[in-house]
Amino acid sequence: PLRRQRQMCIRDRVTTLWNTVGKHPIILEEIDIEVAEGLYRNVPNIAQELKAEMNHLGIRILLALGQDNVFGLFAIGQKEADSSYTNSDVEFLKSIANTGSLAVQRSLLYSEVQEFAQTLQKKVDDATTELKKANTDLQSALSQLQEARRVERDMIDVMGHELRTPISIV
Repeated sequence: PLRRQRQMCIRDRVTTLWNTVGKHPIILEEIDIEVAEGLYRNVPNIAQELKAEMNHLGIRILLALGQDNVFGLFAIGQKEADSSYTNSDVEFLKSIANTGSLAVQRSLLYSEVQEFAQTLQKKVDDATTELKKANTDLQSALSQLQEARRVERDMIDVMGHELRTPISIV
């Protein structure tokens, strides 16, 4: 629970920074520069807190997953031989994050569509059951009506016969 709470706190900070600076990677070595240059001018304390957390966890680059909101993070550690990441490395990692974000979003959308299809199928099944019940009730009512008509016809035939007999005698 504590680790999850810490991850949520990091995600909230990254979301704030990500939305503030136009959705680009957060690079540990550049946080101080970006605070000094004013890129994080509205949230310097959040940037510094995130820097301390990244240092503590050994994270060098944070890439956010998502378009309008952050739903995940790529946390990248130190490069081999303690060398720093080049611009091409960062661009490559950004493309991986964008591809991963797209894949996760499509997966979530697929799950949502599947859930919607199941809900819709359940509603269709319920409506079909109701229609079958209504159809059965209508069939029963039609049978009763046909029986009532047959009884009426038989009664009229009997009455006609009974009336014809006295008239014939007269």
